[in-house]
Amino acid sequence: MAEILPLHLRQLREEIIAQGKKDGTRFSNRTVNRILQPVKAIFNELFADGVIASNPATRLGKLKEKRIALIDPFSDKEVRALLKATRDHYRPYVRFLFESGFRPMEANGLKWQNINVVTGILSVRQGRVLGKDKDPKTEKAVRDVEITPGMRQAISEQKARLISGDDYVFVTEQGQPLDISNFRANIWSLALKKAGLKYRYPYQARHTFATKHLSQGYDPLWIANQMGTSLEMLFKHYAVYVPKKSWATVAQTPQLSTGKRTRTHARDERK
Repeated sequence: MAEILPLHLRQLREEIIAQGKKDGTRFSNRTVNRILQPVKAIFNELFADGVIASNPATRLGKLKEKRIALIDPFSDKEVRALLKATRDHYRPYVRFLFESGFRPMEANGLKWQNINVVTGILSVRQGRVLGKDKDPKTEKAVRDVEITPGMRQAISEQKARLISGDDYVFVTEQGQPLDISNFRANIWSLALKKAGLKYRYPYQARHTFATKHLSQGYDPLWIANQMGTSLEMLFKHYAVYVPKKSWATVAQTPQLSTGKRTRTHARDERK
């Protein structure tokens, strides 16, 4: 290990990139960076423990990643087609993604103990990524949200499939917590193909929730809370979907509403 130089790690990275091209599926820079994470972690540990005198991983910078994600929401017709094409067991999960605006990691980490159907409140306290429960992505992500009729329908459908002893709301047919990579490859992709729809990542369900509710005049503060994001981030990504007549009301809204359309927007519609 002590003989490995930064040059060797760069050569390893080039071989990973070349292997991706050879297999016909070009690796993105983000994928290459993630593959190398455990390699870099090994050298960081060895250096911290004094096993090696210098750390070659410090000279291995990250490849530039494309961070701007395309917002390509589904239409209502496309959502209905996708739900129809999804395998019965996973249909409530897909419905929940569209109706909640949750990040997939939040839906995957949701437990029954966090749902109160009496008060109509759902508490987001953790997510699940790479087989492990983790804290929510940001402070805003730790939240209590309203259980909307669409969310309630998905939860009720899933409860009918409840396997005794399940802690997590959404699980595989074998009762195991969902893994987004496996779901995307084996369930989501096949459902899109069956429905005759172009491929889009499951995260587009979150974008669909945001764009749909903004365009319908729902209070942005309510939308931001449901999604676990800030009002600033909501406007940054979805401003084009906010009706022009609602901007004045949005800018002056002092607190969270019930989620209904803004009064100004409703009056303008009647006019």
